[in-house]
Amino acid sequence: MKLLVFLILIFSCSNKPETKGKDDVVLIFISEEDKEILEPFILDLFDKAYLTPQEEKEFKVKFKKPLLFNKFLKHPNILCISLKNPIDSTGDVLSMHLVKEQEKKPIIIFNDPYARNQTLAVINEFDSISAIKSLFDYKDWIVNEFRETWEKRILADIVEANRNEKIEDKINDYFDLDIIIPKDYEVIKSNRENNFFWIGDDYPYKWVILYMDKNDAFVSPKLALDNIVNKLAVNDIKINVTQEGRRFKVFVFKEEKMKSISGLYEHPEKLVGGPFQAFFREIGDSTFVMFSMVNNPGKEKLFYLKQFEVIFKYINKRNQRHKT
Repeated sequence: MKLLVFLILIFSCSNKPETKGKDDVVLIFISEEDKEILEPFILDLFDKAYLTPQEEKEFKVKFKKPLLFNKFLKHPNILCISLKNPIDSTGDVLSMHLVKEQEKKPIIIFNDPYARNQTLAVINEFDSISAIKSLFDYKDWIVNEFRETWEKRILADIVEANRNEKIEDKINDYFDLDIIIPKDYEVIKSNRENNFFWIGDDYPYKWVILYMDKNDAFVSPKLALDNIVNKLAVNDIKINVTQEGRRFKVFVFKEEKMKSISGLYEHPEKLVGGPFQAFFREIGDSTFVMFSMVNNPGKEKLFYLKQFEVIFKYINKRNQRHKT
């Protein structure tokens, strides 16, 4: 099966409106006939979840009738699915409208078709067997397209309107690194001799701790977390990290290898807790660490975890300011 990522070329991103809708919701435009067959497989496509400590889906799915497509043209995440067999009068017509005859491939992804930083995926298969196979075989590719565009929206929001350059300059002075920081953060504690920088925002509670240490302190996830807990304790932050929901990941971004550990933390003195994320990036013989925590009881926290990841990914060396 051949795949095609179709990029709609535009002269200027400013000519497109902003997306309108929730960033973590994927609208599925599909006929009732096709939905009856494919619904469980579509739900499996977007099954990734995080413990925060309640389970939060990375993407939530909402099914829509194809005839309503024009009402949601600016939604950030859209997936249209159509089967040639069985024949129907709604999903098939929408698929034909979106994909020209010469471009009809089983899976096509459009970037920014109707709005900036928008993803529109179209799956146009012969029958349920081939559609189920495509959903299984290309699950990671499809979901990553939605995920990467979401990250672009987060970055654009901070860079264009919500940036705290005062704190960014201080961090640059400490670590010789450029980093984007949302405007509502404040410095809680900084200690140059201890190589420690702590910032936070109080609605909801979000903490970010930055420091550097020797590479051999992070050769395993256990050593890395022990190093973080000890570093925090020295600076009067006493937390416990639990085993529940813990994940270790090695990933590559812009050809650079990075690592992360995520899980849950507890603050025994303040009787609070929530999700944490730790990110690691080797710079010479040292490792730069970004440790982040969220406390937002009973409410969603995944967006803030996504924001932390975007902030870390786009850390650059000095004088490489971020632009959109």
